[in-house]
This record gives sequence, structure tokens and C-alpha cells, in this order.
Amino acid sequence: MLSFTIVRTDLLQGFVNEPWLEHVDLSSIEPLETEYTNDRYVRRLNDMVWKLRKRDGTPLYVVVMMEFQSTVERFMAARMNMYVGLLFDSLIRSGQVQGRKLPHVVPLVLYGGERAWNAPLELTELIEDRLPGTERYANRFSYQVVSIHHCGELDPDRRNVADAWFRAIRVRDYDGAAAALQQLITVLESPTHDRLRAAITNWFLDVVLATYLPKEELSQMQGVRELAEVKQMLSENVVKWSEKWIAKGEARGKAEGQRSILVRLARARFGAGTAAELSDQLERVSSAEQLGTIGEWLLTCGSAEALLAKVRQA
Repeated sequence: MLSFTIVRTDLLQGFVNEPWLEHVDLSSIEPLETEYTNDRYVRRLNDMVWKLRKRDGTPLYVVVMMEFQSTVERFMAARMNMYVGLLFDSLIRSGQVQGRKLPHVVPLVLYGGERAWNAPLELTELIEDRLPGTERYANRFSYQVVSIHHCGELDPDRRNVADAWFRAIRVRDYDGAAAALQQLITVLESPTHDRLRAAITNWFLDVVLATYLPKEELSQMQGVRELAEVKQMLSENVVKWSEKWIAKGEARGKAEGQRSILVRLARARFGAGTAAELSDQLERVSSAEQLGTIGEWLLTCGSAEALLAKVRQA
């Protein structure tokens, strides 16, 4: 996972639109560093709690759960309630609670799945119907969700690192990856972002481009350390690589081999949806010459719609 040294502040500023943000000093944000017991749940808090200072100097904590699995956790409210309780217990035992009241805590789930988050946001929604007289015992704990695949995009002029990172996570085709790469280059151009830029460069190669480039081509980029170098290598080589994939298919002399290469190229340029439809269309094409022509269209068509229209008419 990427270092959140800079992303923390941009995430809160760009995607957590709540009034409490006006009462904290965002420049004071830091990961919580506290000695915990050996309890495995308590020790985990050290990676998921951000500490901020309110304008009066007192602390406020943000408990962050990062959910990058595809499934929605129905009982997230119960889990988050447990983590907040463990944080309170740790702060009390370590002597960090000043006065007679506990500090404010904001529970936040950063969700990376593509399905819409539909789990209850309040713990009371998970509790079965209450008996008369038990209402006062209800725990009204709630949390907020930032869904990477469903949140709105910010104005690029804001140069928000979290927004640029989210756009890269959401890419569906090669062109989208190239656009996301350019935005990351822009928002991370300052020398103060050197460490984060290096981390995101590695992540972009290992996660984003690994989806669209074969291992052989991806291996040529493993020594790259800057996003600008990634962009230059892609612009110089993508057409050459594409032509090589097609040539490999033709050299096999088998229609099936050519179809496989064409579908891979379609996925790289236009995304999985276009690749799936092209794969269906190619089932009726057996001529090596015709498949070669479709390969040329893959390189020259400016959109998935234009490509598929040509293939349907072939």
C-alpha cells in the first residue's frame, strides 16, 4: 500500500466534506504512535489512526479502515465500533486522555471495491428489533465511507494527490491509464513529493500497467523510477509492442492465436468490455488476412465504437 504521508490531507480535504474539518489544523496530521499491549487488534490500530490537532490544541483522531476487497462488509459498523473502543482503551491506559472526557474520533472507511457500498452506516441498523425499555441502550455509532469507484472527480487544477490516485485506480483501458499517469505527473511534480512519487511509480507499474501490458514488455520498465520516464517509454513503445503482438499471432499461422493477440490488444487500448465484445465478433472470422486487417484497425481506430463498427461490418 502507498505511503499516506501526503495523501492523508488531500483525502480529507477533497472527499470528507464535513463541518469538523473547519475546526482542525490539517497540517498537524500524523499517524498515531503509541505503545500498545500485545493484543493483535490493538497493535493494528497503529497503522490506521491519524491524529490531528483542533484549533484549541486538543487532539482529534481519525480511525481509517481501508477495504480494497471487492465484497462489501455488512458488519463494518460493528468492526469500526470495536476499533474505536480499542483506541479509547489504549489512550486511557497510556495516560493520553486529558481531563475527564474522551477525545473526538471520526471513523472513516476507504473502500476500493467496484460494487456500491450498501452496508448499514449505523450500528443500530444491525441490531434486531429492540424490546420495550431497551431503547436507551442502543449504540448509535456510525461511520463515513469514501468509495474510490463512486466518488466524484475533483477539478484537476486543485492538484489533489488522492484524486489523482483514485483516477488511476479506476482506469478501464490503456488510454485511461495514460491520462491518469499524466495527472499523477502533474500533482507530484514538486520536489517535496519525491518519496511519494517513487512509491506511486512502483505502484503504477505493478498494479495499473500490469493489467494492460504482457510480462515481457512490463519487464522492460522495471528499472524506471520516475512517472515521466514511464510516460516516455509508453509513448515510444506502445505501437511497436502492439505490432509485435499481432505479428506473433500471425506467425503462429493459427486463427486462434491471432484472435488471442487481438483480444489482448483490445483490452490494452479500450478496456475489458471492448475486448469481450471483440472476442465474440472474432469467432466468426477465420481468415488470417482478415484478422490481420482487424489488427490494423486496432492500431488506427480512435475509439472502441469505431473499431467495433468496422468489425461488425467485416
